Amino acid sequence: MSNGFNFDFAGKCIIVTGGNRGIGYAFSRACAQAGASVAIIYRSSKDADEVAQKISKEFNVKAKAYKCDVGDDKLVTETFRKIDDELGPVTGLIANAGVSVVKPALELTADDFHKVYNVNVLGVFNTACAAARLWTDRKFQGGSIVLTIVTKVDMFFQFHPSVIGIHYHPGKNAGDSAFSAT
Repeated sequence: MSNGFNFDFAGKCIIVTGGNRGIGYAFSRACAQAGASVAIIYRSSKDADEVAQKISKEFNVKAKAYKCDVGDDKLVTETFRKIDDELGPVTGLIANAGVSVVKPALELTADDFHKVYNVNVLGVFNTACAAARLWTDRKFQGGSIVLTIVTKVDMFFQFHPSVIGIHYHPGKNAGDSAFSAT
């Protein structure tokens, strides 16, 4: 009797945005455990290289961290091509990166909104397009894109404007849901 799912990703290369912390780290480990080479995309973490080395050693696979702001489409395209050259061919993407600005809702600024939107919505679009371009250029069929969606019931927000994180969940869900519907 099997316990859960068993995947064989030997010979695959999976990119995981935000793959060095939280849920992304669990995705990175799961892909490596299944035999995939793992490219971890991070924006500012000081330990991303160490995390990739740890995963590589633990599962005896190639794993490498790549610094990239997913809100910057040109940088995303360049980074994905570099990953394709170094670890690839890229066969999958887990668009997981997400950020939040933690402050009361009435103190949020347009800059705060754009920071969250650029990662949680535009970042999903940019990374999915970059992966699709790689596959189209190579005439590759069979690539997979997984979008992580964080869901939280936030009816509370309309009555309590001091709630922290008001923009994170709607922004993350809107971007992931809108893109996955196309």
